Amino acid sequence: MSVKSVIKKKEITDKTENAITEETDVLVLHEASCSKLSARSQGKLDYQIGYSYLADQLYLRVLTNNSGGYFSKEWVPIAVINSSLDEVILSGGAFTAPKLIPAFISKSQNNAGFLAAVLLAEGIIEKVVDRQHLLTLTKGGLKVWQAKWIKTAKGLSNQSGEKKESSPHRKQAG
Repeated sequence: MSVKSVIKKKEITDKTENAITEETDVLVLHEASCSKLSARSQGKLDYQIGYSYLADQLYLRVLTNNSGGYFSKEWVPIAVINSSLDEVILSGGAFTAPKLIPAFISKSQNNAGFLAAVLLAEGIIEKVVDRQHLLTLTKGGLKVWQAKWIKTAKGLSNQSGEKKESSPHRKQAG
């Protein structure tokens, strides 16, 4: 086995362990629908944005596909999406949806394209004008988006903490 295949196997193992251990503690922050990337595609995708307080990490997942096509419903860590796009982030260049394939554990052919559709709907990426299939990151894209949703998650955490403190049952017990 080559060094490269050992590294790839370790990456997949790490992602698998993260997906299994973090699935149960992901809080859904937002649910929305979006169009698929291709103008020829019919139907919508429903997706979720989630946050794990234990992992202190944001996640995305496609929940339903209103038309044909298999896909994975796994939570995809934003850090893994970020890693998949490292070269693009550094170069500022364009990319195609298959660049997102490494973000998934499962190998459904639609995963990368569906995730790209979600990233487009969230304003993280945009289509390159007059270049079919090419995408590019928006200015500030992923960092601004992450900051917004982490702030939302932390705000929910603070609100639930305040509610617990002001609960009449808690006061009586204290």
